[in-house]
Amino acid sequence: MVEGEASYVMSLWLLQHLSGRPASREALAPAIAMQSQMTSESMRKTLEQSNIKELAGGPVRAAMEAMDRIPAYLVEILNGAYLKGLAFVFAVHAGGWSDVDKLYGERPPVSTEQILHPEKWTAREGFVQFTWNGDRYAVFKREDSEATLLLLRTSWDTVADATEFAALYRRLLAVKYEGASEWVRVLQRDTEVTIVEGGSAAELDGLLELINRASATPRS
Repeated sequence: MVEGEASYVMSLWLLQHLSGRPASREALAPAIAMQSQMTSESMRKTLEQSNIKELAGGPVRAAMEAMDRIPAYLVEILNGAYLKGLAFVFAVHAGGWSDVDKLYGERPPVSTEQILHPEKWTAREGFVQFTWNGDRYAVFKREDSEATLLLLRTSWDTVADATEFAALYRRLLAVKYEGASEWVRVLQRDTEVTIVEGGSAAELDGLLELINRASATPRS
């Protein structure tokens, strides 16, 4: 949210500086929508096809060139903070700067879902909190090897959302463990999806049962 507002104000200033007048929301909307959907790969291609490197200062050029040496998941996390936050603050600003001010005091966002879907912040839609080892997921590692175990339980707004997530996660697993013998299980029950990655075939059912003992409490 904080990085998103900083990016938004920077965009407002840049467009006004280039055009000589404040940018309208209609003019901003396509650019912000495009930026919010950018991945690390699409960002890299955009930078390579533009003259931004030539126009930027030395430290900025060095940072752009360092993208090739930074793990992709770290770049994606940074993109999320800046670009998803940018789109969120832009959406909230439809109600004026007074609504943006509410983000810091009266009504801060309570979930990542609200950042990704600003209408859920407007509707004051809460989230589901699980009580299970203090979190909704846990990762374990064996002391005698590099083997890891992931236990994950998610809750979705609708059965259709849960079904879509489960299908996409299964596609992810097919890529993640291509050619490797890893024990995985994705189980959907109505609006909840439970995932186990790791362990052994004999342990899968017991691990799923353990996860599903967690209580789920709607939070506002």
